[in-house]
Amino acid sequence: MKKALLIVALVAMCATGVQADVMTFSGTTEAFDNWISPYDAGKTYSMFGGSSKNYGNVSYFQVSEDYKSRATLRFDVSALAGQFVTINSITLRLFQQNASVTNMSAFRILPADSIWEEGSDTGSTSYGAWHRTTWNYANQGVWQGWSGGSGAGAWGDLLASVPATSGGGWVDMVFTGDLDALMTAWVQTPVDDVGNGGFSPDVGYPIVANEGLLLLGGGTLLKFDSSENGSGNGPQLVVDYVVPEPATMSLLAVGGILGLIRRKK
Repeated sequence: MKKALLIVALVAMCATGVQADVMTFSGTTEAFDNWISPYDAGKTYSMFGGSSKNYGNVSYFQVSEDYKSRATLRFDVSALAGQFVTINSITLRLFQQNASVTNMSAFRILPADSIWEEGSDTGSTSYGAWHRTTWNYANQGVWQGWSGGSGAGAWGDLLASVPATSGGGWVDMVFTGDLDALMTAWVQTPVDDVGNGGFSPDVGYPIVANEGLLLLGGGTLLKFDSSENGSGNGPQLVVDYVVPEPATMSLLAVGGILGLIRRKK
C-alpha cells in the first residue's frame, strides 16, 4: 500500500511539475522602434515641421512631452506561441544616452492604431507613405487619436512607468496588469520585416493583436539607443514565463522509479 501511495504521489508530482524560463526579444529582427513629433529633430519648427517625417532608421529615439516627442515600439514575440502556461514578469529595458532624469510611462497602443509601422527613414518627409509612420500618419490611414484624428495616436492601458529615469544607462520598466492576456494577444500576430504586426498586401491593414507600445515622458528630453544603433543596447523585452514539464520527461521519470522499485523486490 505504501509503495502504491508513493507511486501515485510521484506520478502527481511529475504530471504537475513546471519550470520557469526567460526569453529576451531584441535586435532589428525582433524590436521595432520609431519616434514621432510635430517638430523637426530637437525642437525646431520648420515650414512642414516633423508632422510628416519618419525617424524609423535613426540610431536613437527620443521621448518628451515638452518636445512633443513620443516613441512607438513593437516586439515580435511569436516565438513564445504555445510555450508558456503563465507569465511571471515582463520588463521593458531601454538604454538611455543622455543624463536627463524625468518620469516616463509605457502605454499599450489602442487597437485602432495597430497598423503603425517602424519605417526606414532618418527624418525624410513622408506624406503618409507606405511603411513610414509619422506624427500625422500611422501608414496610409490617419491616426485615430486626438486633434481631429491626427497626432500620433491614442493610448490605452498603462503597462509600466518609472518616476525618474536613470540619468544614463539602462532603464527597466516592469509591466503590471494581466500579463497572461497581454502576451496571449501579442503572440497571435508575428511581426513582419517592416515592423507591422500583421501587414497583408491582400487585405490592406487590418486591426491586429500586437498593437505595440507608446512611450510618453515628462518635460525633459530623453534619448535612447534604438534597434538600429549597432551598440547592442537597443530596446529589449524580457519575458519570464512558466512552461509545463514535457509529458515525455514525466513518463521517463515514472518509468525509472518503477524500475528501481522492481529491483528492490
